[in-house]
Amino acid sequence: MACSSDVLLEFAYTGDKRIKQRHQNNLQIMDMLASNIIATSYDTQEQMIIAYKTAIQLWRTLIIDENYLFYHCRLSRFHMELAKLYAQKKEKDLVMEHLILAKKHACLYDSIPEGEQHYTSIFVDKAIHSNENISKNYSSLKIDIVKESLVSEVFNFLCDDEQFNVLKN
Repeated sequence: MACSSDVLLEFAYTGDKRIKQRHQNNLQIMDMLASNIIATSYDTQEQMIIAYKTAIQLWRTLIIDENYLFYHCRLSRFHMELAKLYAQKKEKDLVMEHLILAKKHACLYDSIPEGEQHYTSIFVDKAIHSNENISKNYSSLKIDIVKESLVSEVFNFLCDDEQFNVLKN
């Protein structure tokens, strides 16, 4: 990884171009780290919860102003998985907290305007996002994926809950 072209470009470039490459690398490295943390096999449900919470905290550390742009999709998924883990434990308040956050991040992802958008956290503010450079393995909106996830049987214990049904609809 240390010899990858993206990392080596940091040393080939100078000035603003070097900083831009470093900021873009920060995003890619964080995405890889957070993904690896949650992709690891864990022995217990509690360890999985810790892994997802850690991945979320890593993103909060890098993007301190919460202008996640593309990475809202990752945070939406992480919060949905946490909601499912807490649903298995029947911890309604934590389920709802993470479902609300999953929905929030999905909506923010879906509302990213066309064209180049700049990250604004001091650690990545030279990096840019553009919807034109994104490929997806789904055609629906991210919010629709969140809503589809709510029909999972793990949430059945909430079927009579007013707040859950509002969120579901």
